[in-house]
Amino acid sequence: MSIPPVEQDLVVRVLDRRRALDPDRLAEDLLETFGSPNYRPPVLPSVALELLSIARRPDVPIPAVVKLLMNEQILAARVLHLAQSALYGRGVGRTLTLGQAILRLGLKRIADIFMQAALEVRMFRVRGFEEPMNRLRRHSAATAEVARLVCQRTSLDDDHAFLCGLLHDVGMAASLIVLSDAAADHPVDFASAWPAIVEVHESAGRKLANLWTLPPEIGAVIEGHHGKNGFPTSTAAAVALADMLVTEQGAGIGAETSLERLKLACDFLVMGDEALEQLRADTARVLAELG
Repeated sequence: MSIPPVEQDLVVRVLDRRRALDPDRLAEDLLETFGSPNYRPPVLPSVALELLSIARRPDVPIPAVVKLLMNEQILAARVLHLAQSALYGRGVGRTLTLGQAILRLGLKRIADIFMQAALEVRMFRVRGFEEPMNRLRRHSAATAEVARLVCQRTSLDDDHAFLCGLLHDVGMAASLIVLSDAAADHPVDFASAWPAIVEVHESAGRKLANLWTLPPEIGAVIEGHHGKNGFPTSTAAAVALADMLVTEQGAGIGAETSLERLKLACDFLVMGDEALEQLRADTARVLAELG
């Protein structure tokens, strides 16, 4: 994965100053990078965006969807593998073809899983930060599924819950990609860079959502899922709760669960202690099935 020359020069200047990393300055420089007109995020397959567009139409024939998926054969194979996994295939029987997967799981679910497969390939792999990126991939997948379950438990519309959970920390992945691409001669220590990555990840994630032309409500959740100024939507609160439930069970990416944020999300969702405990059990199952 490469970045344009102008942006490359900018980030190399950032890293030239990182001999003694100043997290405050690094955050500023990362924001400058993401705000540059030359910044280009990793390209998502057009199939992923088209699937998101048609997934809510009831009249799309399955053969047409299979044909669309086969435009990205490697990702289609990954979708079929995920559809057969314990997490996504539980209770639907063995799925042998993409057509069967669509019929059994539904087009919307397949569109979400395809986006997960695309992000695994295009976003959650980067040289030099393999271990934190793998943790981020697992955390994001778990948060996506738990966010969907939060909406089900609270009778909320879960239209974008899975996708918002999947993308809630995508700004962290984008930051690691930028630093990795510019760090051939200027290695960056993950622990030293982490505070800056945390600081910018919400606004960076919103930037990516805009550049990918995702629905604006998804960008709003990405930018507001920490609830610093209150949650913008119920989906943002659901993602925040899922994020914390996954983190408290050991699948976080560095942050401790904030009791204040947990209470804020539960209050927003009008969730009592019994429902919260049920979701904790759901989260444990999701993590076990995710592997």
